[in-house]
Amino acid sequence: SVTHLDREAFGDCNQLASVKLSKNLVTIGMQAFDGCESLTAIEIPNGVTTLGDYAFHRCIALTEVRIPGSVVTMGKEAFSSCWALTTVVIEKGVAAIGESAFYECTALVNVTIEEGLQTIGARVFGGNLEGKVAYKNLLQVQMGVTVQKSRYKESRSWGEGVESTRAMFRTPDLHGYMTASYNLFKELTLALTGTY
Repeated sequence: SVTHLDREAFGDCNQLASVKLSKNLVTIGMQAFDGCESLTAIEIPNGVTTLGDYAFHRCIALTEVRIPGSVVTMGKEAFSSCWALTTVVIEKGVAAIGESAFYECTALVNVTIEEGLQTIGARVFGGNLEGKVAYKNLLQVQMGVTVQKSRYKESRSWGEGVESTRAMFRTPDLHGYMTASYNLFKELTLALTGTY
């Protein structure tokens, strides 16, 4: 029985509409369901302790989610850019929510947080723009850019003699990505990926 879903296990499976996860599952890895644009529902089994960074990022058809109390670690942007997400229930026992866990969940209107939550990650304000262009089956280009301002709710000091600040270290205000693929022949495709 499956206990761990590795990084990008179902990443960009655009046609994946539903999935039944093992009751023995412990870890949902980084980007495990990232970009599963047709996924409308997910039942996270009680027993899962880790939701990796970007685990359900860009699941744009997902409408509701329940985080079981067994979850100890919820990574950053675990459910970010889930535009159809309207309802979130965080069960008793979840102690911390990762940074920007529900960033750009613009339809989110119902949030239930049961007892025990101690930490909610930093605030991130900004916008994201993504686009994709394809020419027949020869060329495909996809790119995205994010402009944001990431700040902790309260000032923090990062070392002795260092002035406290609300700014997040190693979090740029502008970043993005680009991927391109070109089919030279039926059997050969060239691909290029970059981030900035």
